[in-house]
Amino acid sequence: MRKYPRILFFVAAAMPTEEDFSAAEKLGPNVAFRNASMVPNDGVLEKCDGVAGCVPERYAEAYPTAEEAIAAYEDERKARAALVEGDKPPAKPAAKAKPAPAAAKPATAPASGPKPAAKPVAWQPNGPTGN
Repeated sequence: MRKYPRILFFVAAAMPTEEDFSAAEKLGPNVAFRNASMVPNDGVLEKCDGVAGCVPERYAEAYPTAEEAIAAYEDERKARAALVEGDKPPAKPAAKAKPAPAAAKPATAPASGPKPAAKPVAWQPNGPTGN
C-alpha cells in the first residue's frame, strides 16, 4: 500500500504560526513546513504529493492541493479495501497451457568410487627477503 501523501505546507515567515500548525494538523501525519519566501525562481522542486498554505506559483502549477492529494489517496485506499473484502479483481487474460514436463530419469550411481582426498599443503617458510 502506498504511504500517506507527503504534503508541503508553505508559510509566509521563517516559523509557522499557531494557525499554520492547526491547519497542518488537519491534513494528517506527513506534513512538512517550508518558508515560501525561500523558494527560488528556478531549479528543481522538492518532491511531494500535494501543497498547502501560502503556495508559491511554481509549486501550485506542478502539484495538486493537499486536499486533492489526500482525496486521491483515500479513493485508492477504499478501492484496495473493496478488493480485500471479496470483490473480484479485473479478469486476467487466459494463460497459455504449458507442455507437460518430460518424465525424469532415475538417478544412477557414479561409475567409480569416491575420489581420494587431496593431500593437504604443508606450510613453507618464506625465503630470504633480500632487504
